[in-house]
Amino acid sequence: MVALAGRQHGLLTSEQFREGGVRPAAVRWRLDTGQLERVCTKIYRFPAARRTWEQRAQLALLRLGPGSTLSHASAAHVLRLDGFEARPATIEALMLRGRGAKSSTTEPVLDGLVLHRTRVPFETRVVDGLRVTDLARTILDLAGQVGEERLEFALDAAQRRNPRLGAALEHTLERGHHGVAGVVQLSGLLDERDGQHTDSALEAKVFRLLRKAGVRRPVHQHDVFDRDSYVVRLDFAWVREKVALHVDGYGFHSQRERFEHDREVTTRLTALGWNSIRVTSRGLDRGTWVEALRAALRAGNPQLTFFKT
Repeated sequence: MVALAGRQHGLLTSEQFREGGVRPAAVRWRLDTGQLERVCTKIYRFPAARRTWEQRAQLALLRLGPGSTLSHASAAHVLRLDGFEARPATIEALMLRGRGAKSSTTEPVLDGLVLHRTRVPFETRVVDGLRVTDLARTILDLAGQVGEERLEFALDAAQRRNPRLGAALEHTLERGHHGVAGVVQLSGLLDERDGQHTDSALEAKVFRLLRKAGVRRPVHQHDVFDRDSYVVRLDFAWVREKVALHVDGYGFHSQRERFEHDREVTTRLTALGWNSIRVTSRGLDRGTWVEALRAALRAGNPQLTFFKT
């Protein structure tokens, strides 16, 4: 029972005690002696377990029953998607219609809990002991709930976990019976990526800023060769103009050996006729790299008089 409670963030139900062979009298004795606390009807807590957001989320799932799962921003937080690092103030859960108590599409069930209902079956997974919607369903739910920027960062993080996710989402949207809001927003983001995904949250921000600046879409992760010799894989490339955009995260590029390697690669690219622009996380919002990029693209193709997405 203690081991099971450890996996459930310090919580157990009376049914679990019964299934584990612990009699009601033994539970009452532990309540009287302070070894257990009653959280609510038929749910108990070990006092030594810390009161955490995860424990509140587990309590919501135990109250709702086995057909429930964390969803929307709560699932995104547990899945550690970019943009959802902070613990949500509201815990959100999802259940199929007809399971549990009757409710409207979205209703408050417990203090700080919102339950969503759906007619469409969904896949789940367990992360840190919490049952959550899978990546695809989580992104679909977020599409109807959050703005484009947060959705984009979450989508890129999810696609880094599962490179086939974009195709699965497109297939779901094409079937047209999912019934989620935000379909147009999500479809647009998937079309812009065309099966590609960024390798980091910093690259996702760069990709978004390029689009907002109206810079023509680059090739992502482009390999450069010097005859038969491999040179480098570029973060973003405009192949016709031979312009490369390098996204330098400090944690990866700050080591001395990596610093020297980056300069050697830039020298080789220059020898091959490539113009290299670099952007860092600190310089991302300054805008000077965008202007340098525009100038490099114009120099590489004088006929290019405008930029388009």
